[in-house]
Amino acid sequence: MHARSAAPSRDPGLPDARGPRAEPPWSAHAALIEASRCLYCFNAPCSRACPAGVDVAEFIRSIRTGALRSAARLVLSANALGETCGCVCPTEMLCVGECVLGAIDGQQPIAIGRLQRFALHWARSRRLRLFEAAPPSGKQIALIGAGPASLACAHELVRLGHQPVLLECAESPGGLNRTAIAPHKMDTDLPLAEAEWLVGFGAQVRYGVRVGVDVPFAELERDYDAIFIGVGLGPDRKLGVPREEAEGVMGAIELLHRIKSGDFVRPPAWERVLVVGGGNSAIDAARTLKEIGTPEVILVYRRNEEQMKGYPHEWLAAKMAGVTASFLTQPVEVLAKEGRARGLRCIRMTLGDADESGRLRPVPVPESESELAGDAVVVAIGQADPQELLPGLPEDIRIAGGRIVVSPETGVTSRPDYFAGGDCTNGGAEVVNAAAEGLRAARAIDHYLSGKGN
Repeated sequence: MHARSAAPSRDPGLPDARGPRAEPPWSAHAALIEASRCLYCFNAPCSRACPAGVDVAEFIRSIRTGALRSAARLVLSANALGETCGCVCPTEMLCVGECVLGAIDGQQPIAIGRLQRFALHWARSRRLRLFEAAPPSGKQIALIGAGPASLACAHELVRLGHQPVLLECAESPGGLNRTAIAPHKMDTDLPLAEAEWLVGFGAQVRYGVRVGVDVPFAELERDYDAIFIGVGLGPDRKLGVPREEAEGVMGAIELLHRIKSGDFVRPPAWERVLVVGGGNSAIDAARTLKEIGTPEVILVYRRNEEQMKGYPHEWLAAKMAGVTASFLTQPVEVLAKEGRARGLRCIRMTLGDADESGRLRPVPVPESESELAGDAVVVAIGQADPQELLPGLPEDIRIAGGRIVVSPETGVTSRPDYFAGGDCTNGGAEVVNAAAEGLRAARAIDHYLSGKGN
């Protein structure tokens, strides 16, 4: 499977305020032109800004000299999800944001994400095997879930000579990387093809298996030498207000999943949709609703624009697509008529002292309720705790704040034979973070297994 072509590619390095697009990979000629612009900085700041530690300057140098296999190996050794990350990483906030060319008048920073995608697409499309596995250790590791963290962990475990077995409740790999990333960033074909390529290096996958239901944890502990948890997060959180069960109220993750799977056509009655939240999922849902033809989309957020958790460049792209906002607005009730959503009753907010996150705390203004009309409500205020996905999880695995507690250096949990990474531990970071955490956990598992003997 290969990524589906979409909008024409823009010129190398040209900024696009609309944000990333689901574009086809660059041609070799375009990649060579862009790679030739790189200064190949010593101790490159772009590499230091990458959560996975990709050697950016060196892989770009390899593209420049025609050593494409070397370029792909450099990326894949640090980030098994390098092709996906080339599409969806917020590079403006990471590597591209640190490119020294961006500080030079008249220069654009290197399009690092596009070059990374080019190198990995070149290797994957040729089905190249870029690494040789170490001699078999005879050890088997169960990986719960087949999303980015588990795929990255499995890839590294194979390189280290161990046998990873991914246990996935769905019928295909990729997790939210496949189902819930906005279509304008990436379609479903690429993460499926990337996952298939990675699994083909030597991992095993069992689909349609829900750990804790179909397979108890006690059985995993008996049959495997270590366990990695990479399940992501649970379903969309509810607002917790009256009548949110009304028709026309749904979560942002559910909406994006249905749109990407082809299971959703915008109802003609959805002329004005209210999207509750101020993070990247809310922005993605709002922008996607505009792109599928919704005449009016309003972001409803309890803080102001400056306090939004979503990336500024993503919000700018959404505004350019036509999304508007009602800031300092907190829903307190879903308005419904004959069982269908007709808007929100909201209360006005003001900002008080800083909370534990460092942002100003929203405080209700007394007697300030008003109604905001809408034909549907999309809720994007986060996802439920991972315990919902892990019935029967051993009680001695520590959970705090709805997240599995791990050592940030190794991914080990409060039990030495259990490891974890990705959204279930970081609360919902980027794909590149999940990939980095999966790789770190694989190396820690290897260290743990080496102390167990044969």
